[in-house]
Amino acid sequence: MEIQREEAGLVMNALQTIKRRYGATTRERERARFQVRRFGEAAAVK
Repeated sequence: MEIQREEAGLVMNALQTIKRRYGATTRERERARFQVRRFGEAAAVK
C-alpha cells in the first residue's frame, strides 16, 4: 500500500510538471488522466 501511494505521488508530481510546462488544456488533462489510470492498472498488476 505504501509503495503504491509513493508511485501515485510520483505520477502526480509528473502531472504537475507537465501542467506547468504546457499549461494543460482540457483535452491534455483528459489524456493525462487516462494515462494515469493505465499506469495505476499496470502498478496494480505488478
